[in-house]
Amino acid sequence: MVLEGLATADLSLVVPTHCNSATIERLVERIHESLSHVSYEIIIVNDNSPDGTSELARGLSAQYPLRVIDLGQARGLASAVAAGFEQASGNVLGVIGADLRHPPEMIPALWDAIGDGADVAIASRGVESDGVAVKPITKGMVSTWARALANMLLPSITGVSDPLSEFFLLRREVINDVALFPIGRRPLLDILVTGRPAKVSEIPCRLEHTRKTDRGLPVGDRLRYLVHFCRLTWAEGGVKRFAKYGAVGLSGTLVDLGLLSLLTEAFGLFYIISAAISYEISILTNYTLNELWTFGDKRSTAEGSILSRGVKFNLVSLVGLAIHMAILGFLTEIVGLFYIVSAIFAIAGAVLWNFTANVKWTWRTRT
Repeated sequence: MVLEGLATADLSLVVPTHCNSATIERLVERIHESLSHVSYEIIIVNDNSPDGTSELARGLSAQYPLRVIDLGQARGLASAVAAGFEQASGNVLGVIGADLRHPPEMIPALWDAIGDGADVAIASRGVESDGVAVKPITKGMVSTWARALANMLLPSITGVSDPLSEFFLLRREVINDVALFPIGRRPLLDILVTGRPAKVSEIPCRLEHTRKTDRGLPVGDRLRYLVHFCRLTWAEGGVKRFAKYGAVGLSGTLVDLGLLSLLTEAFGLFYIISAAISYEISILTNYTLNELWTFGDKRSTAEGSILSRGVKFNLVSLVGLAIHMAILGFLTEIVGLFYIVSAIFAIAGAVLWNFTANVKWTWRTRT
């Protein structure tokens, strides 16, 4: 995305709208009250609202520094944000929802975070405020797994607790000459992955509930998120890395199951002892292949780095072994499954833990 033009405001705040005639006037008033000390502009991007949102917003332009962009057809929140950014004049860009779910009174805190050196400042639902956890980010298992998958396959958002927030500010240069993928409702995820900001600050935010936003996302929005996520992971290399890790994991699974069966059936060892031995040997083969192949681009030959990765990998593996044994014992002794079947589930749980921890810790690239 190329952002052109001489800045005429310090802050350009983009407000995507769709059928928000009931809230737009109050939203603009609260933004104005919150930004009395800042040179700002509001860019209302009307995403084909049939309820007069665009006309009502234009009526406010005589009183407030406000512009309206009509997309003409419904394109989604991310497309509306991209269209607003293209027309923005500010050195700092921002996004806030039009339904009053996001409290405009938080904008000064985000502005101060940018002033303190942050490239992106997020109104986050994933951090604590005064030691008290903010309300959980989402309600459903689908959204929970969506965040977990994003954190696992997109290393560039490591450390960001709420990469799906729809309320944030960013420095203009973060997305200068960057090709964004405006799909779905998660523009921040795109910005964090494609723009690669050096410093991200998160400010605790508690959403204000509305009747409209209490409902879950439609199936279409979830499918668009999946498409968006796949494009980002492909661009970042997460899909390729996961495929490599899966191939290595498959080889480790064959080693694990083969040794488990051999030690138990041929040598008569108790299956728990067999599982511990076979699992440890599969860990060693997996580590060697991952070090040389899966994470070869993240390897450092600096003195002590190989030893450090080895220590981290083994610590991760110890936790993985505990997870593996717990699942194996529970499914075999409590549920009553055959131990080989239990071992398959145990391996899956341990592999999921090992991959996530190793991406985020063992082979993490520090900038």
